[in-house]
Amino acid sequence: MTDRFSFDIHGRDGRARTGVIHTRRGEIRTPAFMGELLEPLAPGDGALWQRASVEVQMPTGSLLSRDRLAVLNGANGLALEVAPDQWEVLQAQDATLIGTNRLRLSRLLRGRRGTEHLAATEVPAGARVVVLDEAVLRLPLDIDARGLSRHYRVGPSTKPLGDPSFVALETVTEGVGLRPYAPAHLRAAREGGDIRLTWVRRTRLGGDTWETEVPLGEEGEAYRLRVLSGETLLREIETTDPTALYTAAQQAADGASGPTAFRVAQRSSIFGYGPEKGITFDV
Repeated sequence: MTDRFSFDIHGRDGRARTGVIHTRRGEIRTPAFMGELLEPLAPGDGALWQRASVEVQMPTGSLLSRDRLAVLNGANGLALEVAPDQWEVLQAQDATLIGTNRLRLSRLLRGRRGTEHLAATEVPAGARVVVLDEAVLRLPLDIDARGLSRHYRVGPSTKPLGDPSFVALETVTEGVGLRPYAPAHLRAAREGGDIRLTWVRRTRLGGDTWETEVPLGEEGEAYRLRVLSGETLLREIETTDPTALYTAAQQAADGASGPTAFRVAQRSSIFGYGPEKGITFDV
């Protein structure tokens, strides 16, 4: 029988308090599969299947090769720690056993679930990998807990909270599940002396439909378009529609000329701005 472990939350949440309150937050009955990269993973493109492969140390049987349709339906999901507290979600169609607790993952889908901005840099060997299956517990938290320090104690559910076997940890929840996805299909075109920017909104909720426009998933629709020359910010434009006009007068006032970067992000009233989608256009 597998030992059961329970999550208990320390009562302090970053605010000054007197006393300590412990509340049972959940229980895991199945151990999660974890491992690490044994070699660097090259940068990827969140929009395409990747022919690249990478070797990982992972318990035998933690992943099996699946067909393409199963992967497109969510199979073989992994969380990869690309930087401290920054996790990219990816999927692997092929998981080939090449040694004891060693797998070669190939035919990758990178930057899933709105994490494509994390797929653009190389991930070093040694990065942690977690299989995303039913063993991964989502802790219930109120919106007000976002950004606050939380204290947890984790240990066997058969032991009291003060038992030495319990491990204490502190973490801050960013609430990335509330983060808007980066817009798609950003385009720029001339309208006389002006430049018209257009893009397509994405959604975190109910986005699998192909028959109608995807639901907004936010209280209101809002975007920020940034105009940059190199790393110098020339202008910010806010809009409530998936389009913006960078006028000839604005271009002259900003001194914009030559290759100019345009980056757009959607805003959530709860989370703030999500990751940006960018293009370069010759002004």
